[in-house]
Amino acid sequence: LSVQSVTPEGTLSTPEEVTNTTDPSPVTGLSVVNGTTQSVKIEWTPPPDTRASDYTYKVTVTNDAGGDSWTTITSKGETAFTATGLQPGDRYKLSVQSVTPEGTLSTPEEVSNTTDPSPVTGLSVVNRATQSLWIEWTPPTDTRFSDYTYKVTVTNAADGARWTTITSKGETAFTATGLQPGDRYKLSVQSVTPEGTLSTPEEVTNTTDPSPVT
Repeated sequence: LSVQSVTPEGTLSTPEEVTNTTDPSPVTGLSVVNGTTQSVKIEWTPPPDTRASDYTYKVTVTNDAGGDSWTTITSKGETAFTATGLQPGDRYKLSVQSVTPEGTLSTPEEVSNTTDPSPVTGLSVVNRATQSLWIEWTPPTDTRFSDYTYKVTVTNAADGARWTTITSKGETAFTATGLQPGDRYKLSVQSVTPEGTLSTPEEVTNTTDPSPVT
């Protein structure tokens, strides 16, 4: 942009000039496509701007629990990013901004996701009867483990019958009742974050006591 003084007679001064870049358009379609206990992968669609092929992208990752935040600038033209080194079971906000070659930023697009929680450990059957199995486990050491519930799945190996239960927050034991005497059962336990994100299952197999003779 240049500016020149103009006299009433139309005489022009030498121009003074300034150059600037308009804000780029934001990305679209930002979404989480994969997650583990310590990573979250996001993808997005670049804007339809004239110079979009020259854009890089500023990715900001913020931990909702502790407020820790860090940023990364992608390589030119990249449309995916994997945030690594995250904490299991924590909720993160990830924002993406288009960046022109001059460093001008778009408005951010944001998505939130929770990393997979760590699985329980020490799962074992501690008591059994003809119609029940009692299991216990040790919760993970994740930052928010005290807010976790646990999904317990009971499967009858004989006929494949299956049912699930969500425990109350913080429980570390469960008694499966109404079972068949002398049948073999698989019991699996998964950590569940407050947002409903599940860990990989830990499993144990045991047999109910058979009925006595009469």
